[in-house]
Amino acid sequence: MAPAASSKSGAGSGPSQSELHARPYQVELLRRAMEENAIVFLGTGAGKTFIAVMMIRELGHQIRDGPKRTIFLVNSVALVAQQAQFLARHTGFQ
Repeated sequence: MAPAASSKSGAGSGPSQSELHARPYQVELLRRAMEENAIVFLGTGAGKTFIAVMMIRELGHQIRDGPKRTIFLVNSVALVAQQAQFLARHTGFQ
């Protein structure tokens, strides 16, 4: 697993894909999520979306071809568009 690393601006209009660098705690949370079912609970701006991006990249072939599925929950309509745009830009999924 070769994570790219952490976006300081979270899911907003932050750095391009080539500028993303994972923080150590994000790498650790990614590792745990890859090994077992996990829910990542972090504060605003701590990089939850970026952890999701790293995981989607790691599991991309299993998501595209099956059997894996990805569910991304947000609590407002505004976040739906923001997260969808960020995920599409950094994972290639539409």
